[in-house]
Formats: sequence, structure tokens, C-alpha cells
Amino acid sequence: MDLAQLSIHDEQQLSAEMQTYLSDSPDKMRTTGTWLWQAPNKIKRLANEPGFLMACKYMGMGHYNYLIWNHSTNKWYTTTLGGANRPDAKSAYMDWTSSQQQQGTDSTIKEWMYKFNQD
Repeated sequence: MDLAQLSIHDEQQLSAEMQTYLSDSPDKMRTTGTWLWQAPNKIKRLANEPGFLMACKYMGMGHYNYLIWNHSTNKWYTTTLGGANRPDAKSAYMDWTSSQQQQGTDSTIKEWMYKFNQD
């Protein structure tokens, strides 16, 4: 597994909205509702990961819901990662990274933030 981290800033196909989001307070995390958004300068992924983890919500027992932006399809989706123990967490991560086709929706950061504020 390649452990080199790839920055979202290096992506070639960033929308104008994404570019604005990444340039506004790039070292500052944000919260909307119970969701915590990663600071733009900290948004990275490993080469084997099918998207960037943009925001997360703690669900309890070591589980987190993540909002993921798939850089290849420009789609957004949520998935649950983590777990109460290492085998469960590793299994969830392996399922996520080995999935060949991630479902998702066309959306914007603004739409997700509005939705999360309703959480």
C-alpha cells in the first residue's frame, strides 16, 4: 500500500465552489450541526482511497460517519468507518477502499452544510 498522502489542492478538476472553500480560512476546521469539517489544508487521502474525507460525525463506539468527495466522479457520499475494536475498524476501511463503484450524488459543499445544520 502506498502511504504517500495526496492533497486535495493537487486535484486538477476542482469546481469554483471547491476552490473558494479551500482558499477561505485554509487552516481552520468548521462545524455544521454535529458534523466537523476538516481544515482545507489538512484534506488529504492515500493513493488507494477512493475519495477525500471532507467531514465527519462521531456516532459512538468508535464509529464515525464520513462525508466523502470522490475526486474521480465529482460525487459525494457518506460512509461509516471506525469501530469499537481494531478488526472491525480495519474491516470497514478495507471494504471502503476495495469498493470498485462508490455511489454518490451531485451536490455542493453549501448543500451538505445546510443539510448537516439540520442534523
